Amino acid sequence: MSRMPRKTRSKPHQEMSFISLFSGCGGLDLGFQQAGFRCLGAFDNDYTAIQTHSENLGTPTFQWDLSNGQLPDKQATRPMVVVAGSPCQGFSTIGKRRVDDKRNGLLLAAGRIAVALNPAFFVAENVPAVTSGAHAKYWDSLRHTLTDAGYTCSTVLLRASDFGVAQQRRRLFMIASRKLLRGCHIGEVHRNGVSQEAPVLDLQVRNSLEGSDVQPLGREPRWGCRVWN
Repeated sequence: MSRMPRKTRSKPHQEMSFISLFSGCGGLDLGFQQAGFRCLGAFDNDYTAIQTHSENLGTPTFQWDLSNGQLPDKQATRPMVVVAGSPCQGFSTIGKRRVDDKRNGLLLAAGRIAVALNPAFFVAENVPAVTSGAHAKYWDSLRHTLTDAGYTCSTVLLRASDFGVAQQRRRLFMIASRKLLRGCHIGEVHRNGVSQEAPVLDLQVRNSLEGSDVQPLGREPRWGCRVWN
């Protein structure tokens, strides 16, 4: 099967759309759908996870090996956002944390796919320990891949219990945006009566994403987080 080309810059973004890499059963995807985004395709190598995703979210799903950093050529659609929840087992503190775990490299495969698709935004999710010790080279390499391609990156640590989930689960996110886009709103987030400073990415795309006509939504920030650049 033919593969998509390295770049797809000539194609316009499909507004309020996303492609999901290492989608699993669709936890990240559900959040994007609830925020008004349309899934153009969810990719995972786990057949059971993909079937669950399809049954529950009703979006296009594809069983596909992402380890080579490529998508099927026919799926080379340029979305507004690429999201990636690559495997965390090699990074997690409850596992063996082998630096040479083959699954660790899947984080970088997601970055290569994102650069090829050239979305307005790329969001990668993993466990906080991805930045600890020798394993940090993978997170750093992902950042370098994105910045070399013209993206601005921020790392965000979120706690599930702050968003109504009955778990003390923390996850690290890398949010990358194209440098030509503007509109990142810096404000205060209020949760449970506590005010904390936090950068908030809350953007509205008016017309085409090919330009830089991106403005804040003009409402109170909704997401509380720790962010560092």
